[in-house]
Amino acid sequence: MVKVLTFLGTSAYQQATVKFRGFETSQELFPLALLEFLKMKEGKDILAAFFLTEEAMKTYDKYDVERFCSENGIEVRKIKISEDENVTDFVRKAAELIDDGDQVILDVTNSFRSITLTAVVIYMFLRELKNVEMNVLYGKYDRATNVTECMDMPELIDLADWIYATRLFKEFGYASILADKIKSWNERYYKQGGSSHRKPRKLKSLADAITSVSEAIRLGSTRMIHKSLNKFLSLLKEEGSAVREDVREFIPQFDLLFDAIVDRYEKFFAPGDSAKNEPVLSENELNAERELLKFYYETNDLGMATRLAREYLKNVVLFKEGKFDKLFDVEEREAISVSNDTLAQARNHIAHFGFNKDSLPSPQNIQSEIQNLIEKDFESIVSNYTPSKQLKAILSPLGTTPGALYTVLKSIPGDLLVIVTSEQGEKLVPEIIEKAEFKGEYHVILVDDPFKGLDETHKVVQQATERLKDATELVINLTGGTTLLNYMIERIRDNVRYGKKIKTVIAYDERPYDEQRKEPYIVGNILELPK
Repeated sequence: MVKVLTFLGTSAYQQATVKFRGFETSQELFPLALLEFLKMKEGKDILAAFFLTEEAMKTYDKYDVERFCSENGIEVRKIKISEDENVTDFVRKAAELIDDGDQVILDVTNSFRSITLTAVVIYMFLRELKNVEMNVLYGKYDRATNVTECMDMPELIDLADWIYATRLFKEFGYASILADKIKSWNERYYKQGGSSHRKPRKLKSLADAITSVSEAIRLGSTRMIHKSLNKFLSLLKEEGSAVREDVREFIPQFDLLFDAIVDRYEKFFAPGDSAKNEPVLSENELNAERELLKFYYETNDLGMATRLAREYLKNVVLFKEGKFDKLFDVEEREAISVSNDTLAQARNHIAHFGFNKDSLPSPQNIQSEIQNLIEKDFESIVSNYTPSKQLKAILSPLGTTPGALYTVLKSIPGDLLVIVTSEQGEKLVPEIIEKAEFKGEYHVILVDDPFKGLDETHKVVQQATERLKDATELVINLTGGTTLLNYMIERIRDNVRYGKKIKTVIAYDERPYDEQRKEPYIVGNILELPK
């Protein structure tokens, strides 16, 4: 529906010729001429809302506005306003009249000066609140010719769009709206036709490049971010003068912001592998990641900041360990233990959109941890966010025979041993430890019913997780014990797999069973299972 928001003053209005883009009529009141034009042009439902002071009500009645609207099939409403009506009150009253999808025309010919001066703000608010299209018009009266020309003010609306797009970028990092504005202006110049005027040559390429960077940053893909930034910065390097010339000539309102975009995006980029067009692990890459982390933090995008924080931590560890070729090695990355419960819980919660058992730390705690991470140098990160102990652990079930665990302990060195067994199996542990000459720390986790005690699984997993928290390498033996004990071992693996380099093995003895029972302390064989 077309809705006209208009005003009347208290002057004595004279008959004048009013012109609208080829349409001409004669009226005393400009708003009535506007309604006549719209009825002819639009041919659909129109609502005219007259905002009137007490004195302007007399003008409304004097010029018989209601009769004119009734005769022309136009719905009309009178909205009372005060002499000192402020913009906030006007917007509130206007918003009550407007529905989503309306086409709104604000006629400021007879409005208060404050309404005219803040038309941009009014438009921005109503557009976001009600999703409307809006035009601002006013009637420019020439006393010498007694002609009123309808003046459209598209530059006000366009400026509001630029303000909105600029705010989105400055506050939240969204640049796609800016790119859309650049594209629309580029199309506008080409639709003008003719060959006498120069046309922009680089605006579309600029808009496409900005869109790619914005989408990559919002999605959070390091390869995509690197490629899109490379494309954007290459465009400026190769065609910079032409791009800048187009911006200054065709979209000068974007010129100052253009520098801000370039400054921001340059901080997120580090030279990488030019052949593969992807990042490489270097100090420059880590600095770029820290800048991106800082950007997510400052724009209050804690979800993206938390996701990047975990990977940034791992990259710093890889860099300090000299593993420059392991940036995209999933196994190597998973083996890095990051000892920060807040970031770990937040990342796991966010990665699964809350559809898991991890609780979400408070936003304040997440912000604090991320801020601390941003401020620390690489050495401090390694010392503060990685375990103080770097243990190689062995996790194993134990049944009622010692042979499998003995073979594992004799074949695989370790600093820590965690055994899941029954009370009967626990009695074998001291002898196995002695015979195997295991010198590390060991812990026994007891299962009351090793055959049917499924309800004990959670307790066992929690105890084992706590015992294994300082392990960076873990060997899991799947031989020995009951089927339920092996099931528990697998659940423990699922719970501790992040931040550990894990190897799964089975132990077997090819001797006859009777011989194994008679002499269990003979080293058998180890078979490593594929991942």
